[in-house]
Amino acid sequence: MPNSTAVLTRKLTDTSLPSPPAVTVSVPYQAAQPGGRIDVPATTAADTVYPVAFGSCAEATYCEIYNSSTAQDVAARMGGASVSGVLVLGTVTLALAAAPGERLAVELGDDNGGTIGDDIAVRRSAGNVIVTSYNSSGPETLDVSNVTVYNNAPPILTPGGVLTLSNPAAGSTVSSAEAVLTDVQVAAGIISTIVLGDPV
Repeated sequence: MPNSTAVLTRKLTDTSLPSPPAVTVSVPYQAAQPGGRIDVPATTAADTVYPVAFGSCAEATYCEIYNSSTAQDVAARMGGASVSGVLVLGTVTLALAAAPGERLAVELGDDNGGTIGDDIAVRRSAGNVIVTSYNSSGPETLDVSNVTVYNNAPPILTPGGVLTLSNPAAGSTVSSAEAVLTDVQVAAGIISTIVLGDPV
């Protein structure tokens, strides 16, 4: 497929607010996975994870997750990476590259018949992450659970990039947000923000 460009335009209109300028982002792409669909059957268990199909796209210049008709809140992970393994004597070291502004999180899977610890921790060690299960007296060496570590690094916005989160109803709101520089700022610049929501 030849190089193509998708043009996305956002315009906020509200008579009670000063209107910010429209934002237009040109997104280059060579591969596309349009019309992705994730069917969620009735009685599907909580915490079921559905990967977003990227098709022939190795990396996305545009990615959208739309909770269109589940009738429940859906957690969306975007960006970052993950790695899975099995605890041996309550610990495992897994290769997972570091990323700017990373947020490491670990999830337990099947206990494989072992003893699950009271707490589980993940820490960075160069290009690896080390997961350790603990009980009240130290490492839980009988824990042989499956574990997955997520590096939920925030999406990187290149110059001119925009990240938008919008919810049509209260209850799944965002109470904080950050913009993290990934390098030394050479000249003065601006990061524009708009926040709408419930009062304190």
